[in-house]
Amino acid sequence: MLALPPEPPVPPLVVLVVCEPVEVVVSMPPSQAVRAKSASVEKGSQVIAFIVRLLLVSAGECPVTGPEHLDSMIFMSSNPFDPFPTIETSRLRLRALTLEDEEEMHRVASDPLVTKYLGRANPAREKTREKIVRVLEGLSAQQSILWVLIDRESGAYLGSACLWNWDQSSFHAEVGYDLEPSRWGQGLIPEALAPMIRFGFEKMNLHRVEGRVHPENQGSIRVLEKLGFEKEGHLRENHFNGTCFEDTAVYGLLAPR
Repeated sequence: MLALPPEPPVPPLVVLVVCEPVEVVVSMPPSQAVRAKSASVEKGSQVIAFIVRLLLVSAGECPVTGPEHLDSMIFMSSNPFDPFPTIETSRLRLRALTLEDEEEMHRVASDPLVTKYLGRANPAREKTREKIVRVLEGLSAQQSILWVLIDRESGAYLGSACLWNWDQSSFHAEVGYDLEPSRWGQGLIPEALAPMIRFGFEKMNLHRVEGRVHPENQGSIRVLEKLGFEKEGHLRENHFNGTCFEDTAVYGLLAPR
């Protein structure tokens, strides 16, 4: 019987993760090789999620378009919120929240027109102060980011907008916003959200941004639809506002492919 030479051994799986802006290379058999850009990774959960995603893609089990899609999922080489990413548009300046914003933030956040569809009572002044502290803590912990909306011409405080509920292992976050009612209908929220969402896709490596609104809040729904969000679901009586249960409409926007 003719003896055949032994098959070459399959190279072992090797995952290299370093803390410099270099490449992460998963060494596998040539037919399964996956290569993706990376940078320093500061949280173990991110490392695990990224490696698992690479392995699933290599095995054809992950519902993404392929390695070219992974190429856009570049890990943070540093804190994306440091320095704080101030944004300027034609009419707005989006800056960091400070403790000095408490009075103006409370004025807008407690307006009955603003709270009508938020499913909560008008916040007490101390609740506004507590929210500012939570926002600053979330920013420091790289869990969420909130911008204050300032009128570039007058310097007036107009409201706020944020990316929160950031699930870093699944690359998605939720958008939130409020605005001084006297400035409604002027396109200011879409003007603010467009660069914010772009920041989320490019600097926070988000794959998906979600907006959750009261189904009767047509103004907010128009904002999301103007930005390309699509309605994905309707949750029945999922929120208790203190007196009754309310529905929630869910809208989603995926990163450009």
